[in-house]
Amino acid sequence: MELSGILLLIVALVVVGYLIKWLFLGAAILFAWACESGFIGAAAYFACWFFLFPIMLVGCIIVGMVSA
Repeated sequence: MELSGILLLIVALVVVGYLIKWLFLGAAILFAWACESGFIGAAAYFACWFFLFPIMLVGCIIVGMVSA
């Protein structure tokens, strides 16, 4: 493997690490916000993850990025 390939792999791993960190942080924040409405909020949160997966994925990353 060339040096440029190794550097590209390291940069990609760092970016993926930040995205995963922001994803879990955003998911926790949105879950806490949904649970303020009780069981209905938590049920709606999980239903959104099931039916709106790509939107929730992007939304959680954005919320995690803004709040970090």
